[in-house]
Amino acid sequence: MIVNEYDLDPWQVPRRCSDSWFENSVASGLGWALGAALGAKLAAPERTIVATLGDGAYYFNAPFSAHHVAAAQRLPIVVIVFNDQAWARSKSSTRGSHPRGDAVRDDRFALCDFNVAVDFAAVAEAAGGVGIRVEAPSEVEPRCAARSRWPGPATAWSCST
Repeated sequence: MIVNEYDLDPWQVPRRCSDSWFENSVASGLGWALGAALGAKLAAPERTIVATLGDGAYYFNAPFSAHHVAAAQRLPIVVIVFNDQAWARSKSSTRGSHPRGDAVRDDRFALCDFNVAVDFAAVAEAAGGVGIRVEAPSEVEPRCAARSRWPGPATAWSCST
């Protein structure tokens, strides 16, 4: 099951089960996916649960707490963080609503760009999970094949976009 809090297109992720995609409504806010993924794992312990988030949404999810709960309760979930070091949707909204504004002209979006790089894999590891950084799509399949050898219950992948 994929718990999606990112602009991941469901058509790009082949699925065989009707109950394999869970996504927030447009009326919701940021910060729900990790808790939802943990809840999904509790409800269906036999299923693989994958949470996909942008880095901005990841911050809103209290990630250290979520990774700690996953480790403490032995809830193996996979967390994929798409990292562009920004709140991209806020930037996009600003571009759309103020196309000739200062932020667009100067390419400086106050409080939207993350100037400090966070090691998301290290966050998972600090809470007892496994952290993996993936730079290219070609790295994903070999990492999936090695999944059975991962010792920790919670996994975070940091994907640079």
